[in-house]
Amino acid sequence: MNTYMMIGEKYLHVFIHFSDGVMSLRSLQGFRKAIQIEVELARIQDLFVIELWGSRQITFTYEQADYRIFNQGLAMVDFLERNLCEKVRN
Repeated sequence: MNTYMMIGEKYLHVFIHFSDGVMSLRSLQGFRKAIQIEVELARIQDLFVIELWGSRQITFTYEQADYRIFNQGLAMVDFLERNLCEKVRN
């Protein structure tokens, strides 16, 4: 699923995929160097779903970096809650 997110202070468009307890983030940056990050769900800290400016966002910390995933399109945060939040709790 494609969305817009922030890692630290860098904004980027990413493709998100879940498989075997890992969330893969791959940037869709065009002319910039692609970013590929593998986030182990069991190691995510400080996971929150917040509402800001009328839109829900998912925030978490992984390996001392702050991540913020913005709601872009229909049901993005619902998709992430099902695939991210429930697996982190287990």
